[in-house]
Parts: sequence; C-alpha cells; structure tokens
Amino acid sequence: MHLVEGVALEDPRDSIALFVRRAAAQAQGAGIDFHLHDDFERYMAVNRACRDSWYQSQSTFDPAFGRLDRAFWIEARARQDGQLAATFAERLFVVRDGTLADFLAELRLFYDEPRRDARAGESCEVFSSAAKRMRGRISYNGGMWVHPTWRQGAARLRLSAVMARISRALSILRWRPDYVFGLAEPVIAEKGLVAGYGFRHVEPGVRWRGSLYGDDYALTLCWMDQPEMIQEINDFMQLADNYPLSAR
Repeated sequence: MHLVEGVALEDPRDSIALFVRRAAAQAQGAGIDFHLHDDFERYMAVNRACRDSWYQSQSTFDPAFGRLDRAFWIEARARQDGQLAATFAERLFVVRDGTLADFLAELRLFYDEPRRDARAGESCEVFSSAAKRMRGRISYNGGMWVHPTWRQGAARLRLSAVMARISRALSILRWRPDYVFGLAEPVIAEKGLVAGYGFRHVEPGVRWRGSLYGDDYALTLCWMDQPEMIQEINDFMQLADNYPLSAR
C-alpha cells in the first residue's frame, strides 16, 4: 500500500505521523512514491532480482529464518516509470533476558533458532559498552539499498536520510521502542553517513565471524533511545523545506 495509507493522523498534533505524511508528499514532488509492505517473501524476491547491485540480504529480514510479524519494509519507486529506487526495513525485538549485547552474541538478531540455522563456525563478539546497557523493546534499522541510478552525489544521502527517518517514525507509531539501532561498516561511520541518517550515537565494538559477508566482519553500533528518536525527527522536520529529495 502507499505509505500514507498506513499512517493514521488521529491527532493533528502528532508530529511523528505528520512528519511521515509530509516526507511522503515531498518525495512525490521529487518524483518518488513510498510504499509500505509487510510481505518479506516479496522483499527477498526484490533482493534476488537486484543482486547485481545489492548484496544478499541478511537473514534478519528473511522469513526462512524467523517470524516477521513485527517488521515492515519500505520501497521507493520513481513515479515516472515505476523503477525501484531504494528499500529500507525495520524489525522489532523484545530483549528481556539479558541485554542487546547478549542478544547479538547469541545470534538472535539473525536467526530465531540460532542452533538450527546459524552457519558452521558463525559467532558474534560484542565489545560495545552501549550494547551491554540496552534492553527492552529494541527496533533494528536496516535493509537499506539504493538503485545505482539514485546514487549520484547528494541524491543517495538525501533519499537514504529521509527513508531512515520514515522507518524510525513508523516504528515509533507502531511499537514505541525503547531504542533503535543499526549496524554499519566502520568506513560508513567514518565518512559521516551514519550521522546523516540521524543516529545520535556511534560506537565500534561488534565483530561478526563466519558470516554471510566474510570470516571476520567488523561492525559499528549506531543507536538512539526513544526520546532522542522523537527529538531527532522533529529537528529534521524543521529543516525539511531546506532538505528536499533530489530527482534524477
């Protein structure tokens, strides 16, 4: 369905819902339509179809490895020709037993049943002090891909920046998570792209071994708590008129 159809604006003072609607309207003006989905079989099919420019999706968003009843994904398509421009995905985890560090170390971000589904020799070491403090309702921000056509100059950052915030806004409206986090390659964080996506905190300290992407995959933890998520979206919305999406 079209993105705005999935966002009820019951209270005109609800700044988060207002942001989603305003961002969708601005995107339409720049030639992009956003669509909201909960069908991850379709997500995986799109991933396979775009494998020439998109790495294989991690198992977090693969229904073969877990129940995705608390997850959604967004696709951006060009209004002119319907070409797929970008994707973004979100999934909620409830971490009550232990912390996010324990959750990651047990590979539960990637598999509902790690003992059955993890790759031979796969493990995750977590040194991040922030991950050792986080627990409760935690939303994972990921699944980002941008079509090569939209990777020119500022277009990628702007499209990705808007979609990252829309995804987080939808997670707030649906789940009210205590935290949101993402995992990024260190070079992405060093270039400032993670900050461009709105994350307030960036901390190295995750090492995924024997993974789909390599034997020794270093990752940076990016995160915010719920008040920071809401404040960041409100701050971004104030700049919206000066931060339009770039058309091709």
